[in-house]
Amino acid sequence: MKLRLSHIILPLIGGLIAWGLHAEISWLSLRLPLLTVLSVVAAGLLVRLSRGIPFSDSLVPDIDDARQLGLAIQKAVRAVRATLAIVFATMLLLVFLEPGHDVVAYVFSLAAFSNPSGTAEALGSGLLGCQLTYVVVRLFVIVNGDVGLVDLQAKFLIKKAGRDQLKRFDDKPMTGQEVSNPSGYGRIVEH
Repeated sequence: MKLRLSHIILPLIGGLIAWGLHAEISWLSLRLPLLTVLSVVAAGLLVRLSRGIPFSDSLVPDIDDARQLGLAIQKAVRAVRATLAIVFATMLLLVFLEPGHDVVAYVFSLAAFSNPSGTAEALGSGLLGCQLTYVVVRLFVIVNGDVGLVDLQAKFLIKKAGRDQLKRFDDKPMTGQEVSNPSGYGRIVEH
């Protein structure tokens, strides 16, 4: 997966929005629904990772196409693995949100912040908003990668069909009859 600017900007925007709305967002009340959603996402990613790529060896015509397919599959698997790591990290953040808030607030109070609890809450909210937005961005990246893989498979399928059609015409035995023009061909017919 190529890291694009949108993969960084969108999570930062999500994090900044969550940071700004930390007083209105109750992450503790959203924790169970978010954990459920993230669990379903993780299960879907694990199924996606374990199913492999449905592809026939006979569709890959030559070594360059096989190399291209192999690189595309590796790229797709890496994207799924990285997204799983982000999903699990987000789930851990949700699970340890409350005790983590207390620890961060204590550290901020030692550093003489004016409102250590509010700063810790804003930091946790921003981080969680950033991670949740990044999960959504990564899901779109995975879908886009799978669409690219399907396009690659379609290209190989069309190439295979063209080769099969050519082979069918090349393998057609020539009949013993000689090809000739019909009798009277080219004669002028008068009415």
